[in-house]
Amino acid sequence: MWGWLAFPLVRAATLHVRASSFAGDGLVGVLEDWVARFREALDRVGVRLWTIRLALQPLSSSEYGLIDGIASRLGEFAEKEKVLVAGLHVEAGHGLTRRLLQALEGLEGVYGSVLASGMEGLGEYVDALYRGVGEWETYTRIAVVFPRRPITPYFPAASTVKEGLTFALRYVDLLYSTVKKDDMEELRRFLREKHGECMRVAGELGVECLGLDVSPSPWMDESITQVIESIAGTTIPNPGTAWAINWLNNLVLREAEKAGVRVTGFNEVMLSVAEDNTLKNRVLEGKVKLRDLALLSAYCIAGIDMAAISTTTTSRQELLNLLYDTYTASKVKKNSLGVRLIPTTSRPGEKLYSKKFGTIPVAATT
Repeated sequence: MWGWLAFPLVRAATLHVRASSFAGDGLVGVLEDWVARFREALDRVGVRLWTIRLALQPLSSSEYGLIDGIASRLGEFAEKEKVLVAGLHVEAGHGLTRRLLQALEGLEGVYGSVLASGMEGLGEYVDALYRGVGEWETYTRIAVVFPRRPITPYFPAASTVKEGLTFALRYVDLLYSTVKKDDMEELRRFLREKHGECMRVAGELGVECLGLDVSPSPWMDESITQVIESIAGTTIPNPGTAWAINWLNNLVLREAEKAGVRVTGFNEVMLSVAEDNTLKNRVLEGKVKLRDLALLSAYCIAGIDMAAISTTTTSRQELLNLLYDTYTASKVKKNSLGVRLIPTTSRPGEKLYSKKFGTIPVAATT
């Protein structure tokens, strides 16, 4: 079953920098200088990684009118440098979610987020979902974040709350094997190694290593859903699922502490539908619905992430209620959450097709 096992690596090395959009065309030059130094530092340290990313500070209200121009410059930069950049971060209000979506359209390497500091901000996101059907791929690059911005390497939520360097990890295979063997030493060694790399790269750049986000996150056959199901002894979302997720969350944080690793960000299991082949199958089987993902957000950081929703069969109020439940989970946990939904007129059980993510199943709501 686990013949796909691969070497664990850094999923994302994310450099959090401040670069003023008021620099106009000079913005690209500033970012090019940062990424050149970043690549050199990563090479000198010998980091084995999947993606290089830059995260910028949230836009000020005086910059909102410049969104289109900023997006264009960031798109030029991302395409030229072959990096991902999260640089369009706004607060909910005045229709900004819709404007942000329009600015991001067609810019594959550019990401953004909308901060909903209160429940009222969720309505704007829902309205944008229903008005944006047909532009669904753009929605994979935008998240609504609440109730505050985290310091994380994960996109689209990553922004510059504080300058520095963060790492996300791609290690589901290692996690499964160490849990199966009940021997955590290899996991602790991996965490220590990546934390050391973060410290050395940050030192080369003259910034701070803000920490590792040790969230177990999937990538296709590297399925965190399979790990959860093996721990629970049942299929998601049957009884035992929440226990297994919480057990795994506690395990990775405990082992990170034993390894002397500084952590930042979410540090919880990520159930990302479009990025987990087993979870895709559970949605297609009708076993996992949006309702289940919303309820599981009480135990994992991305309770509704990269899930396709049918605007044909789901009302605005139903979706808003789901987001209210997710928002409440973030308040109870006292932790930030991010949501990415993909609107489509396709019906539950049908599939969307993406160059990057392959098939994405459309989930039933309840």
